[in-house]
Amino acid sequence: MLHSRDEVRGEFRREGMDRAIRSRLAGTSSSAYDCEIVLFPLPRGRPAEMMKYFAAWTWIALLLAAQALPAGEVPLRVEAKLRRPVGLASVGEWLFVANRESGTISTVDATAGTVVDETRIGERLSSLAATPDGRYLLASDAKANELILIRRDERALNAIQRVPVSAGPIDVTLSSDGVVCSVASRWAHRVTLVRLEETAAGRRMSVLATVDLPIAPRRQWIGRDDSLLVVADASSAELAMVDLRARKLVAVRTFEGHNIGGLALDGNGRELLVSHQLLGTAVPATHSRVFWGTLMNNVLRSIPVSELLPGGEADPSADGKTGIGHWSLYPLGRPGNAAGDPGDVLVTAKAQTLVCLSGVGELATRSAPRQPFNRIAVESRPTRVVLDAGGKFAYAANTFADSVSVVDLGNMQAVKTIRLGPPVELDHIARGERLFHDARLALDGWFSCHSCHTDGHTNHLVNDNISDGSFGASKQIPTLLGVGSTGPWAWSGLRTDLEQQVHASITQSMHGSDEGASVDNVTAIAAYMRSLQAPPSVARARGTLDAATIARGRRVFEEHDCGTCHTTPSYTSTDAYDVDLRDAVGNARFNPPSLLGLSQRRRFFHDGSAKSVREVLRTNHYEIEGLSEDDLDDLAEFLLSL
Repeated sequence: MLHSRDEVRGEFRREGMDRAIRSRLAGTSSSAYDCEIVLFPLPRGRPAEMMKYFAAWTWIALLLAAQALPAGEVPLRVEAKLRRPVGLASVGEWLFVANRESGTISTVDATAGTVVDETRIGERLSSLAATPDGRYLLASDAKANELILIRRDERALNAIQRVPVSAGPIDVTLSSDGVVCSVASRWAHRVTLVRLEETAAGRRMSVLATVDLPIAPRRQWIGRDDSLLVVADASSAELAMVDLRARKLVAVRTFEGHNIGGLALDGNGRELLVSHQLLGTAVPATHSRVFWGTLMNNVLRSIPVSELLPGGEADPSADGKTGIGHWSLYPLGRPGNAAGDPGDVLVTAKAQTLVCLSGVGELATRSAPRQPFNRIAVESRPTRVVLDAGGKFAYAANTFADSVSVVDLGNMQAVKTIRLGPPVELDHIARGERLFHDARLALDGWFSCHSCHTDGHTNHLVNDNISDGSFGASKQIPTLLGVGSTGPWAWSGLRTDLEQQVHASITQSMHGSDEGASVDNVTAIAAYMRSLQAPPSVARARGTLDAATIARGRRVFEEHDCGTCHTTPSYTSTDAYDVDLRDAVGNARFNPPSLLGLSQRRRFFHDGSAKSVREVLRTNHYEIEGLSEDDLDDLAEFLLSL
């Protein structure tokens, strides 16, 4: 069918562009497939109008191009839906974007800067990587708990194999030869090592080994000789070293900090760059301490790779982990212009460094090591950044903007924004998630809610804020996973309204503005927090639950009335109790935290003084005094299974 410019333009004026496009695509046709050609002469002598019409019709042409779609079916790439990009892979002229919420991969023509295809791959994608030859992609699915092998034919994608992995896959990384892939599973505290090999039927995956870790993994990095895998904890400043040839854990290195956002080898090839945050655990959350960055700082740490290797110089600790002895530190923000929630790190062949400043919607850039950082504005929450094939451009995935920013590395400027789809009106939960991760709610952008409550969980540290009515007694930062059913809130149990607690956090702990703590914002953040579910236990995530031991432990729990303070189904109580554990300013009554997801925590009690569940059971739990060691073991195993 042929349509004149006036006919179609009039329809667009009446219906609005998006609605008109959809009506064209969904129009009835006597044939199996429907394709239209629109004749559109450009107006003469009016450059502004010419550019406007050219842009509009470029978009329309993409939507109406012949694609052999059944009549009435709308291409995925033009659907109005949340995508939430979390992974990037650059292959030749194509950029592939893994979308968390839609479970799709968007195919971008990198030269034109447009989305040309979108393919449904899984349920909730969490990471993406490309093989060195560019023929295959690997995606992790955090809902289906799978690693997905995807064959690429130019822009077309086809999932050809799915391999089950442990619960909570959050990151995928490949060896330089593309033979070994590591999948980090956060809730299982485990990495799964997968082999990729060529067969008569094409590339196939097989599991080589699973390596259990004493950390909850997130970011990963493989050394240049493909022998060392460095795995960063999702919350704490801990790095697990895995020997890929022996397929075993060989060391754990620690340093001061939390929330590791990115790992990359520096331009000299001898130092690992680690972006993370630094919380002053004994620093009171006053306005001046926030302003000067002494409460929370955002940094890039440079660690000699030799420090990470087994036998490298380090300070031993009692738990078998060793502190890193030598490093350099570079601040990413300053008073008045902070850099909350640093994320992914990229180092180019010319030793240029880019760091996602996820909490403030910017990229930090420098032209050479040890140079000061400049800032580039992008869009909401850049979380991943990759190079193009020619090394001239970088692409940053803006998770909460459903977009990709293109950065010209020649002048370090953002030159284009690629929209992954039509805009979507956010509901309270989606808007609350964006605000929860927005450091601009805090004074000068130093930190977000996520900075202390990592992904809604906890950074396993203590903090001195006013929520208990005074300064001087730092409290354990609690997990918010499952928080909607565990009121009242704050360690004292004084907050009976979740919105009230959110408002107090923004205005008193983060020292944000009244506008940031508006009723709409507070309502949205509280809605997001109520949507958060308690995580699975480590044993459940690994598939290693011992039913008989758990049953014995449950019996001990019930026979000794532990449910009085930890009542099912949330395993907590609405009351506060004096258990003979006073804080530094004399507070003695505390609301018991929920026991759900207990194995995903590192510290216990209000001050974080207990480092294990067994230590908790031995401290001021008079109801279970006299229990045998076997009964204590069973009870601990039951609690850790929740």
